[in-house]
Amino acid sequence: MAESFVACELKKMYGKLKAKDLYYWTTDGSRTAEVDFVVQDDSKLIVPIVVKAGTARHARSLSQYCKKYNPDKSVLTSLDEMTKRILPLYAFWRFREWISDEHL
Repeated sequence: MAESFVACELKKMYGKLKAKDLYYWTTDGSRTAEVDFVVQDDSKLIVPIVVKAGTARHARSLSQYCKKYNPDKSVLTSLDEMTKRILPLYAFWRFREWISDEHL
């Protein structure tokens, strides 16, 4: 349900975004590591997003993605409080502001 919520929020944020435009990443086609969403913002910034329904301060899959592709920004969204790397699910509506913020 948390992933569906984030998908709906992304579709709302990006207007013409269709379900087929929501991308994800797995390691070599397997499911050993998975990033729930990979979004390209209007600024051409590519942002991996991992969604956790509970509390999670770390995501092994997101770490693997970042190690391989070295994105400028990455987001873990969970029920944890906001930190430099965690955007709480309740605040996901601020995603675009979050990734454009210079202090991240």
